[in-house]
Amino acid sequence: MADAGRVEDVQVGASTKKQLPVLLRDEQSAGQTKAMRAFSAAFAMPAVDKDIEEKLGHVRVASLLYFKSPLELQRVTSILKDRLCAFPRFRSKAINTAKEGQRPVMAFQQLSGAELDVAMPYLVLDKTGEIQTQGDVDSFVSLNYRAVLDPNLPLWRAYVCNDMADRRSMLLMVIDHAI
Repeated sequence: MADAGRVEDVQVGASTKKQLPVLLRDEQSAGQTKAMRAFSAAFAMPAVDKDIEEKLGHVRVASLLYFKSPLELQRVTSILKDRLCAFPRFRSKAINTAKEGQRPVMAFQQLSGAELDVAMPYLVLDKTGEIQTQGDVDSFVSLNYRAVLDPNLPLWRAYVCNDMADRRSMLLMVIDHAI
């Protein structure tokens, strides 16, 4: 379970410092499963059941963050691992705990630190050069809504897009509604 037991100084603006809680991961929680609530389970079922996927599809949320300067893929990956994955659902994969042939019973299963290290290059991807314009963003997001995510990974992806046509950079986050 995440613990907000540590505080870190973070630079905000030119001279202001704020103290923000840093959520700490408990390595003992790796591999643990936590049953999903009905609402989350309904959104996660397409990830593990092909029949449900064909009928319902996926519900995902896309967020776009624009920056004036280029983003470093390794730095973005490190920040997302340390801060986003501090929350159990973002470092967990969706699994079906039901027996074969029974109605799906969905749960989140947390990845270990080593598993998360292996997963991060598949969760945070560089799309520099592929996404240049708003039309490219729209097309990419539309394709992502229909894409099947690897069921062995958490249900989110991040895409770094540098050197866009308007000279900005963008971090595109796609998060399954089950989270």
